[in-house]
Amino acid sequence: MADFVIKPGAGVSNKLILKTQDNTPVLTTSASGVALDKVSSLVLTPTATASAPSGSEGALYYDSDKDALQYYDTAWRSITTDISGGIVTTYSGYKVHTFVSSGTFFIDTPKTVDILAVGGGGAGGPASDSDSGGAGGGGAGALKISASYALPAGNYTVIVGAGATGRTSSEYGDSVRNWDGGESSLGTILISGGGGAGGRYSSGGSGVRVPTDNAKHGSNGLLGSSGGGGGGMATSSGGAASSPGFAGGAGADYSGGGGGGASENGTAGSGQTTGGSGGNGASNLYRTGVNITYCTGGGGGPYKSGTVGGGGGDSGGGNESQHMNYGGQGNGTREINASVGKHGGHAMPNTGSGGGGGGGGANSVSTEPRGNGGNGGSGIVVIRYST
Repeated sequence: MADFVIKPGAGVSNKLILKTQDNTPVLTTSASGVALDKVSSLVLTPTATASAPSGSEGALYYDSDKDALQYYDTAWRSITTDISGGIVTTYSGYKVHTFVSSGTFFIDTPKTVDILAVGGGGAGGPASDSDSGGAGGGGAGALKISASYALPAGNYTVIVGAGATGRTSSEYGDSVRNWDGGESSLGTILISGGGGAGGRYSSGGSGVRVPTDNAKHGSNGLLGSSGGGGGGMATSSGGAASSPGFAGGAGADYSGGGGGGASENGTAGSGQTTGGSGGNGASNLYRTGVNITYCTGGGGGPYKSGTVGGGGGDSGGGNESQHMNYGGQGNGTREINASVGKHGGHAMPNTGSGGGGGGGGANSVSTEPRGNGGNGGSGIVVIRYST
């Protein structure tokens, strides 16, 4: 059919005015545009991204895929909503909120987001202050992802799990359990457990998370995290995993097992020669657009001077050549201090990786000090969305 056209009569000052029944203007035309009066709302037809109009400067449409009003300058862009919390960064097509410590995430309108939550890593076990075996490496915290999650508007409490603090051989008696990593979460939407602690050279005890356990076994994973490596005894088992985590490696005669990582089990210690290696982690690109590796297992501690500490998982260079006389590698670092002993390496912060197990010693403590357990790496929570 032909267009239906209504226009004012000829004359510069003539206007087209639409009014309500009580004579209230709601639309008035002029040479410069259209004025809307007394209009409580406008309804735009929801349109999928793939069907977006061609656009001209100043145009608007509502994108049903992004759940956002779009405006056009040189391309279609989302009109900014009030979203706050964490460290805010951007990269190609995304805005990112990164929490390296606990805080609050606020969003005033529903939005589709991608979420990464990494739990804190378990500590490596310390060597015994009275016996000679090395200790197990700490297990990795859980790495959980929720892609394209429809996040409702609201305030969300963000918890970033602490990495467990490695204990010294003198403060960690056989009746005291080493610490496990802390949980990370975004409200109740995504909760990632902390990694299990490494076991030590000890006479007994189970690996469940009870503070008074004797500690030869690695601690079990929880809420998706990985188990710690067993202490340096042939009867020491690695901690069990909580799916999707991986188990810690078993201890051997005097050498600790490696902690489980996010993508594989830790390996067992090898007799009196080598601590077990930590399991490799898993990568994710939400934070920067480039893959970062998280949640590697800590390496197991060795027996004595001249034996080899297990390498940590791959996050911090854990596949480099192993070193003599030091505790398990943790996440690519070792604390090297000949006057103190063979300490397990500390995991890098905000990776959720396990700390390295402390090294033992065949001689007396006064001549061959026992190594402390390495710290687990703290967790992280990352929230990103398209711009």
